[in-house]
Amino acid sequence: MTEKDKKDKLLEKFIENCVFDGWNDECLKSSARQLGFENNYEKMLFPQGIRDLTLYFADATEKKFLADARDILSNQLKHKDKAKALMIHKLRLYRQNLKSAEGFKKFASYFFTPANALTGLKGVYNFADDSWKLMNDNSQGFSFYTKRISFGAIYSKAVLHVINDESDNLVDTENFIERKIDDLMKINKIKLKFNELLGKFKL
Repeated sequence: MTEKDKKDKLLEKFIENCVFDGWNDECLKSSARQLGFENNYEKMLFPQGIRDLTLYFADATEKKFLADARDILSNQLKHKDKAKALMIHKLRLYRQNLKSAEGFKKFASYFFTPANALTGLKGVYNFADDSWKLMNDNSQGFSFYTKRISFGAIYSKAVLHVINDESDNLVDTENFIERKIDDLMKINKIKLKFNELLGKFKL
């Protein structure tokens, strides 16, 4: 069994157990014991414990997401629909890989703690940045950052929505994302009209 095989096997057992034991080092250690690994062997596979396991899991999910992204975007025409498709696909992947709604909740809660909040924010921003690049966005300056911040804000709210979403294939969350994007677009249109109106009064 290769080191990757062992990591994947331990991750699978961990996801099974985290529903009851939480997304933490104690669950990682007990999962390793259940697989018959030697004492502290989980530290050989994930030296920084739960942090390394979390990043390993997120990286594997990200690779699958990027592999699917081109096909997802090829079926959409508008940026609004592309953004929604990318967000919901990413969330469905996480939900699928975590096996259950409770597993998703435990994973998300890991980033709610002050010690891990920055890692979570970086992950959200990187996802937003990757998504705009996939959508061939060439904006610069202020627009570059506002687009990513807006995307990340909607995605973060969608993560919280998934926790209590019991609909088939996260349809409720998909509709939630669409509403939030529509709300943002309305605000941007109002701002644009307001700026145009101001421009008429300039000397």
